[in-house]
Amino acid sequence: MSPPPISHRRASVPPRPEVLPPPTAPRTRIPPRPRGAIAETPDLGARLCVICQDEEAIMAVVDCGHMAMCKRCSEVVMSTSRLCPLCRTRIADSRLIRIFTP
Repeated sequence: MSPPPISHRRASVPPRPEVLPPPTAPRTRIPPRPRGAIAETPDLGARLCVICQDEEAIMAVVDCGHMAMCKRCSEVVMSTSRLCPLCRTRIADSRLIRIFTP
C-alpha cells in the first residue's frame, strides 16, 4: 500500500487563521509636571502610621525595613506583641529605630 499523494496531505491541514496586529490605544498627552512638584507635594497617606492612621510613621524595624509606626504605637507594639504590623517579623529591643526626615 502506498502513502497518499502530497496534495491529499495538504488538503487535510486546516488553514491558518489570519493574524491581526494588536489594537493600539489613542495616544494621550500627559501635561508635564513642574520641576520639584513631587518633593513639594509628598504623599502623606504613604507616611501615616499603619496602626492609628493619625500620626506620621517615624519608627522603622531594622530587620524587615518597614517604617510603619508612629512613636506612640511603636511603644504599644513593643510592650505587647513585639511584631512588625506589616509582616509580623519579631522586633528585638535594639532593632526598632527612629527615622528623621526633613
